[in-house]
Amino acid sequence: MARLITDVEAAVAAIVKKTENIVAGIQSEAEAASERIAAEAATTVADIRKETTKAAVILLRDVKTGADEKSAARAAGRILKEATVSSAKLNQRAEEAVASIAEKVEAAVAKVKRVLEDAIHDLSELGKNAIRKVAEKGKEAAALFAASESDKGRHEATQKETTKAAAKAIRSLAQDAEKVNRAAEEASAKLQKAAEDAIEMVKEAAREAAASLERAIDEAIEKIFEVTESAIVDTVGAEEVEYFDLDALKQKWGKKKV
Repeated sequence: MARLITDVEAAVAAIVKKTENIVAGIQSEAEAASERIAAEAATTVADIRKETTKAAVILLRDVKTGADEKSAARAAGRILKEATVSSAKLNQRAEEAVASIAEKVEAAVAKVKRVLEDAIHDLSELGKNAIRKVAEKGKEAAALFAASESDKGRHEATQKETTKAAAKAIRSLAQDAEKVNRAAEEASAKLQKAAEDAIEMVKEAAREAAASLERAIDEAIEKIFEVTESAIVDTVGAEEVEYFDLDALKQKWGKKKV
């Protein structure tokens, strides 16, 4: 019985440890994905600010002498304002993407923990039932043993019954110990499946978050380019737009891939 209790405790400890490792793996996967998204957003925002500032400076520097410098300044301001607005939107989208990953992580971890709770409950119940049954059979054997002792061993039938009762108690204990082993193996398999499902859930959330940020980056760059092109045309005229090489600017900004 003592060994059975030890086996149950060992099985529970092993399952708890495995669950801790699973949860750590889920969180590690989520942290890596969140860091990639945050880094991509930060890099894109930095590029937007850098390139829009350059465009605004060029616009102010190369406006023809005698042209309306105030109009050029307003046009440059439009470019920089759009850069600020787009940067704020991208940062917000990145925060939302990271939050969506965190939400999936919470759900994944909760699912794994439910599997753990069920496993611990099942193992504990198996141990309790085994101990209760052995205790009952042990009482029966003890009663028969007492009867055998009282008749000084004269009744061979009583001795046989005593032996059979003791053997039955031991056999029952062995069977219950095997049930504990099987339950531990089944719980471990369920945890492994839950871990695989949880990791895939987080990876899918990361892919969706990355795709969402990618779309936001593409939209931001397209919008900034439109504003920049419009500002330049309004300031220097359509015939001078080629001087600013907008195609090269758009190609340089490109479409970011997360």
